[in-house]
Amino acid sequence: MENKNWVTLFAFLPLIGPLLGNVLVGDMLGVPTIIVVGVSGLMCKYATSKSEYLGRMAIVLICTIVGGIIGTVYHYNCVSNDFATPIVGAFFTAIQAGIALVCMIVGALLVGKEEKDRKNRAADR
Repeated sequence: MENKNWVTLFAFLPLIGPLLGNVLVGDMLGVPTIIVVGVSGLMCKYATSKSEYLGRMAIVLICTIVGGIIGTVYHYNCVSNDFATPIVGAFFTAIQAGIALVCMIVGALLVGKEEKDRKNRAADR
């Protein structure tokens, strides 16, 4: 069951992006993204198969990207409409999506290993 702790870590790691975005920017725009990513991460903790984990992490990945786009558009239209805002927003959204994608792959590998171990233990009985 030690893999479950790693799976949990990789399920919640994508929260870093929206949390840092809220702290650095100082508004509450990322809260819906944080809630959805957090709930999806919690669901990933209890995934029993690789496909189930990948499906739940896909929600995390999509919400991370959509949240980054919404945040960028909001800041461009309401806070500072200079040329750098979309570039910086796209850069940070890409970093957040990259973190979520890596977590998705590593977590799926861990869940797959745990699933295989469980099948091997069942076959040994």
